[in-house]
Amino acid sequence: MGNTSPTMLQTLLILANLYETDDTDPVKWRIAIESHPRIFVHFLRALTPEEIEYWDESTTTEELRELTLTLLNHPTPIKDDSGNNQRLVETARRLAQITEPALERRIVLTARLLSSGYKTPEQGIAEALQHFARTPAQLHDTHFLTRILAVAWQLTSNDPPLSDCALVLKVSEDHLENLAVSVTAAEHDTEDQVKELHALTSLINLKNTVSRLTQLSSQELALSYLASTFFDSAKSQLFLQSENGWTDGSQHLTSSHSIVATVAESGKPLSTPAHQMTVIDEQTLTNLGANDVLAIPVMMDQTPDSCVAVVLVGLSKSGLMELAGQADLIAGFQTVARAAFSAPVAASIDLEDLNQLTREIIHEANNPLSTVQNYLKVLSLKLGPEHEAQPTIDTISNELYRAASVIGQFQSISSINSVADSCRLNAIVSDQTTLFNQSSETGSFFFDADPNDPEVDISPDGITQAIVNLLKNATESGADSVTIQTTGNLRQSGQRYVEVTVRDNGPGIDSSIDDIFIRGTTTKDGAQRGQGLAIVRNLIQQCGGIVSYRSSTDGTEFRLTIPEKENR
Repeated sequence: MGNTSPTMLQTLLILANLYETDDTDPVKWRIAIESHPRIFVHFLRALTPEEIEYWDESTTTEELRELTLTLLNHPTPIKDDSGNNQRLVETARRLAQITEPALERRIVLTARLLSSGYKTPEQGIAEALQHFARTPAQLHDTHFLTRILAVAWQLTSNDPPLSDCALVLKVSEDHLENLAVSVTAAEHDTEDQVKELHALTSLINLKNTVSRLTQLSSQELALSYLASTFFDSAKSQLFLQSENGWTDGSQHLTSSHSIVATVAESGKPLSTPAHQMTVIDEQTLTNLGANDVLAIPVMMDQTPDSCVAVVLVGLSKSGLMELAGQADLIAGFQTVARAAFSAPVAASIDLEDLNQLTREIIHEANNPLSTVQNYLKVLSLKLGPEHEAQPTIDTISNELYRAASVIGQFQSISSINSVADSCRLNAIVSDQTTLFNQSSETGSFFFDADPNDPEVDISPDGITQAIVNLLKNATESGADSVTIQTTGNLRQSGQRYVEVTVRDNGPGIDSSIDDIFIRGTTTKDGAQRGQGLAIVRNLIQQCGGIVSYRSSTDGTEFRLTIPEKENR
C-alpha cells in the first residue's frame, strides 16, 4: 500500500476481496484494517484495552472475517479524512524511529486512532487522543505519547514551530526538519467502485446463506434457493455423481450422452436448445416439469474432472434467450453454488458428553438454589412460626424446590421421562395467585375455582410452569387485573377435559404477529425474550392438551385444555 492512503470505500473493497477469496494471510488483513482509522476502530471495539497494542495477535482470522461481514452489511457514511491521518501516521513512525524505537508500534497505533472518536481507559493512549492538537509548549511533562503525537501533528502543518517541537521532545531541530512524510491521496471513489462493493457484498451474503442452508438442511434446498434468486425459477434439480453416472436420488443417469453427463464432462453450461436431446433427457425434463432447462456444472476448481454436481434450472425459451448474454450471472451462480459443497459438516454430538455437560450445569444451577433455601430456613426460625410472613416464606421455598425439580428433569438427556404425572389444579392455581398478588405492586390477581377440584393428566411442575409463564406475560403486558378460572367436566369426542383460563385486561397482542407460540416471537426485550409461550404450548401438548387464545384491545384470554385424569 506504500504511502498511498485509500478511502473508506476502497478499504472495504480490499477487505471484501480478502473475505471472498478466503485469504488467511494475517499481514494482508492487518495492513488493510489499519489503513483507514474508522475501519480500524470498528475492529478495536471488539477487544479489551490490554489487547489493543497487539490487536492482530489477539484476533483470529475467523473473528476478522465476522467483523468484516458486519462492516460490509452496515457501513457508516463518513467524511473521508484518511489522507491526513496517513500522513500523520507515517510522520509519527519516523519520529518514533529517532526518539523511542522500542515504542514505535504503540506510537503508530495511537496515531492511527487520532480524530477517530475512539475511547479507551488506557491512560497513555487516552491522554494522547485528548491533547495531541495542543501546542508543544503546553505539553511539557505530559505522557511521551502525547508529546510525540503533538509534534507529529505540528510537523504535518504548513509552518511547524520546530524549536518548540525540538524542546518538548529533547532533540535537535536538525532531526525534525523535512521529517513530515508526503502521502499520496487515493483517487476519489467512483460509481463503479460503489457498484463493485455492493455486488461483492451480495455475493458474500449469498455464499454464506447457501452454506448455512446446506448445514441446516440439504444441498438440494440450498441450490433450489439459489436458482430462485439468480434465475427467478421455482424449478431446479440437483444431480450428484454416483458410482456409474449421475443421480438426483430417484433418477439414475448412466448414459454419457445425457445433458447432465455432457455438461459435467465439458465443465461448461448448456441449454436444451443447444443440445441433442435423448429420451432420457426428455424424461428428466418431464420429472422437473419443464420444457427447457439450463444445465450448470458446479466446478470446485478449473480442472476438467472437478465437477461435483450439475444443476438443472427450468426456464422458458424467452428466459433462456435473456440469459444468452449474461455469462457473468451464470458464473456468479457457479461461484456461490460451490459454497454448498465446501460448507463444513456439522459435528456430531456425543450424547454422553452432552449428558456430562448437562449434569455440570445442573450442579452449578442447584448451588445458589440450595443457598437461598438455607437463608429462608434461617429467616423462618428468626421470625417465628406465628409471623405473618411465614406463608410467603413457605411459598418461596416451594417455588425453589419446584425450580430444582424442573432443572433435575434434565439430569440425563437420553432418559427424560415424557410421561406426565397427575395433579389437582385448585391448590396449585391458588398458590400462584397468592404469590403474584403478594409480589405485584400494580396488578390484582383473582381465582375462580371449580368446586370439584378436577385432577388433570399433567405433572404439578408442568402446570405450575405453564401458569407462571401466562401470569408473568399478563403482568409484563401492562394488565392491572388478571383472573384465573378452572372448569372441569368438559366433554369432547367422548373424552373429558379441564380448562384453565387466564384472562387479563391488558392492551392485547399485536395483530401483526402470525404465531405467538414460535420461540423468539415477542415485543419485549431481554435475554429470555419470546420463550414463555413456546414453553407453555410445549408443556400442554406433551400431556395431550391444547392451548388457544383470543385477544383484542380490551385484553387477552388464554385457555389451557388438559385431559382429566381418568382419560389415561
